Amino acid sequence: MNKSDLVNLLEGLLVPDLLELNSATFVKTIESKCQEVYDKIDTFENINAHLQATTKYYFSDPETSEWRYLICNIYILQKIGEIVEDPNKDELISIKEIKQIKMTIVLLVKLGIYSKLQPKLPFKIAKTFTETNDIFYEYNILKCTCLAFSNFLKNQTLRVIILSESLAAILAGLYQIAHCPLSKNHNFTPDIYEKLLQEKEKARSLIQKLRKGIYPAIYIKETMKLNQKNTPVWFQKAVSQMLTSIMLSEDGVENIAVAILDGTNNDKAQTWIALDVIYRIISSCKNQLDFRENICQQVVNLINKTSEESLIFERLFITCAKNFYVDNQEISKDMFIRSVMINLLRFTIKDYNFETEDYTNTIKKSIRILHGIFVEKTAESPSLPIEILKPVLEVIFRIYSVTLNSVFKSTHNEAKEILIKYITENGEEDNVIFDSFLFGICHKQQILPFRKDLVLEIGRQDIEIKTSKHAVLISATVNSEILFKLLENDTKLLVRFFRYLLKVLVNREKYFKKSSDALLNLESEIMNEYFERSLAVFNNLSILAEDTKIQKEIIKSPSEIIDFIKNVFDRTIETNMHKTTVFESDGFQAMFTVTMILNALIANYSKISLQMFKVLIVPLETIKMYTKHDELKDLIEKILFKIEKNHKASTKINIEETKSELDVILEDICDPLLPVRGHGLMALKKLVERRDVSIMEKKQYILTIFQQNLKNEDSFIYLNAVDGLAAMANIFSDTVINNLCEEFLDFTRTGDDGHEVRIKIGEVLVRITKCLGDMAPKYKAVLLNAFLAGTKDEDHLVRASSLSNLGEICRVLGFKLGSVVTEASSGAIEC
Repeated sequence: MNKSDLVNLLEGLLVPDLLELNSATFVKTIESKCQEVYDKIDTFENINAHLQATTKYYFSDPETSEWRYLICNIYILQKIGEIVEDPNKDELISIKEIKQIKMTIVLLVKLGIYSKLQPKLPFKIAKTFTETNDIFYEYNILKCTCLAFSNFLKNQTLRVIILSESLAAILAGLYQIAHCPLSKNHNFTPDIYEKLLQEKEKARSLIQKLRKGIYPAIYIKETMKLNQKNTPVWFQKAVSQMLTSIMLSEDGVENIAVAILDGTNNDKAQTWIALDVIYRIISSCKNQLDFRENICQQVVNLINKTSEESLIFERLFITCAKNFYVDNQEISKDMFIRSVMINLLRFTIKDYNFETEDYTNTIKKSIRILHGIFVEKTAESPSLPIEILKPVLEVIFRIYSVTLNSVFKSTHNEAKEILIKYITENGEEDNVIFDSFLFGICHKQQILPFRKDLVLEIGRQDIEIKTSKHAVLISATVNSEILFKLLENDTKLLVRFFRYLLKVLVNREKYFKKSSDALLNLESEIMNEYFERSLAVFNNLSILAEDTKIQKEIIKSPSEIIDFIKNVFDRTIETNMHKTTVFESDGFQAMFTVTMILNALIANYSKISLQMFKVLIVPLETIKMYTKHDELKDLIEKILFKIEKNHKASTKINIEETKSELDVILEDICDPLLPVRGHGLMALKKLVERRDVSIMEKKQYILTIFQQNLKNEDSFIYLNAVDGLAAMANIFSDTVINNLCEEFLDFTRTGDDGHEVRIKIGEVLVRITKCLGDMAPKYKAVLLNAFLAGTKDEDHLVRASSLSNLGEICRVLGFKLGSVVTEASSGAIEC
């Protein structure tokens, strides 16, 4: 018979209402159907003999109608499979024929497996089709059906249909045969007992063959359908042991994860449920001897198979890290958290070599996973204590810094949220955190320092890690700008930063040590550490003191700030610092700055009660009486007048309503008080950087202001003018570069900080040149001349700085120096 005829026979054998028939009707119906098969194909005896590979295991009554019906269907299915797989016959199964075959397989599964399973097993159908006293009858039907279907799986055509319709049923039947305990109430003959044991072993062997021969995700998914509640203990144990065995095998965790996650698609709720199930399966193996080295390590390895398009394995990793932290902190920290943190800890390990690998994806992945573990939270999955990340905080801060305004926005935002959460939840550690971020000061057993010989830079599409032969120090000014950017949207954190800066200001011995000539650290000198720190602290204090949001927050609880200011004034009086005529001394400068901050705090708030500030009247009057500094005396008079008179809001004029921001800044620049003028120049520079409309309308006027202040003898004013000119470089490139090069060449300033100021100008010139990009070669001659002259300066620090800057300029120019290359080389050698 051909394939189509055989399919028609299957259709004729089909009993659609199988489960609704009683035993007598069932027998009558299937006997007539089987007779049609015998008439058209062959006798039952010949069919039975043809299926000897299956029927030899049957040792019950072969004359039962149910057995004959089962054998007829199995025989026809096998014949169809043989015809379709025959290379000499070009026959394919149509969609209609596949549908018919599926219907037959479903019916045979119900008849030969589901109805023959033990009570409480999955899929059990409580239906008896054949009344018999033979205790082995149902066992034999189940066994032979499972064997026949297992053989069908060797046929590629039938395999596809069976796998989709009945694999779980076959496994359930095989598990019963292999693991169901033999009843002690039956007196089995030795031959039968031995036969049953051999068949148990064969069933176990078949289960293992199916495991090896079927795609893991399909096999696991079908096996997990068997893992149901209220099933017998022996069955649960057998299925559990199989899943554990799969888990312990190579790629076992991945295969189980793929199987469980299949079908969740983009449904987040379903995905979270699936991930929790996977975790519970993994956790159930924790008593295995090699649980850490095998299963946990498999989960860790999965994150290397994660792509940015599909982060599901990362989610599994995060789920395991969080849940194990609740169940077993040691496993969570040692196996999961540490495996990610080590990627960042390498930036603190001196001997680790980054040159052999592209670390961009590692950085992105590490920050993404740490964000998932320590920041993201749900009711079912809270975030872990962020204090665990303390050792790598400075590394995360550097990553946040370098990714600012880059293509790595996600990494930048994730790093920001990690840092913000840590700072928010660890208010008592402000000194440790801000010391590290702002000044690179790392306390013992606290935040680990970022390696001094590494530089992170953004390339076209990657994060570049460059190694330097010399120590690389990032100035406090740059760090303060990044830190300010980090905290700018959280007023409470800015207030904490403000209080920290006040403490820094008066703790000069710790934060503002000047370099010793006896122990000269060239890199530290070149970076102008002392000057940079002072400028960064004063700049940020000035900005924060005049921020209305900060003022409002401070006014809610001003006692701490007032007590701090009073202690500074009392200490000043105790040490007679208010009587000094050495106005450049650190102690006097700290006291003057605190006084200026106090003025800013009380000047712009008309609605607050100034009663709490009256405790400062006595020390202020004492300082005013003895100080020889006219500007300080005038400033204190203003403060005392405001405190003592306690003006109401109605008597004050709101300057912001009558004058533009630029007008207010220009007034500050003309103020007699030096700190106010300096702050005015800083504020003007920020307006320029923002490309404010008022600036663009008066750009020539603003340029003149910065140029005029280049003549000021005070270093603070002078350097703010230099920074202001640098901000205008994109508008007046020719003028700015020529002016600054002239200042660098014709430097006539005197004083202890003369070389530091000149070095600062050089750094500004390099910064401008980098910003110019393709326009830089236009100014090659004037820049190279300036720095070549600097390499011959009498001051060794200026020479060293000029040499460093010369190298940077050459790099920006792409080393296209032309005829100047000889002079540059000789200058470097002489230096």
